[in-house]
Amino acid sequence: MATEHAAINPSNRPELFTVRQVAELANVCERTVYRMIEDGQLRAVRVRNSLRISRAALRETFGIGGEA
Repeated sequence: MATEHAAINPSNRPELFTVRQVAELANVCERTVYRMIEDGQLRAVRVRNSLRISRAALRETFGIGGEA
């Protein structure tokens, strides 16, 4: 079963983004996002077994993320 994915638009998304979503928004690979988190360049929180990046962290690091 194929599912369609809407384009990610930071202004209509939740406050927390997955690593994959951040990579797509910032036009970098997922490994780059993980590396930035590990190096302290990008703030993230752990939710169970995954990392989430806040809209505020997107704005601070990449200048993207829409309005608060």
